[in-house]
Amino acid sequence: MKNDVRYFWSGWIDRYSYAQLAIVFVLLSVADFLATTRMMPHGIKEGNALANAALDLDGPAGLAVYKSILVIAVLGILWLVHRSNPRLARGVLWGGITVMGVIALLHLAIISGMASGLGLRVP
Repeated sequence: MKNDVRYFWSGWIDRYSYAQLAIVFVLLSVADFLATTRMMPHGIKEGNALANAALDLDGPAGLAVYKSILVIAVLGILWLVHRSNPRLARGVLWGGITVMGVIALLHLAIISGMASGLGLRVP
């Protein structure tokens, strides 16, 4: 018997295609990279230890390559999942978008704090 229970978030998962959600995820990832490179001269470090190692080895270019590979891998794996279970893949992608959105808001708060002279820093 098919489960016809709908939740308040059901429409969000089903409303957008995998491609639309993937584009949003890529844009948020690019925003994360740009914000990170913008904050580096002010002593802010990359939060991901592996990305920070790539940054230490090859500078911003190494970070860009690392983040690009990571985004491609995530979207590739989710594309494979999408072929057999589209709803699950879109749901996981929505989770990634939510996390990246929170990170983007944190970056905005840090950058605006630096710009306004508040000296807002994350250790």
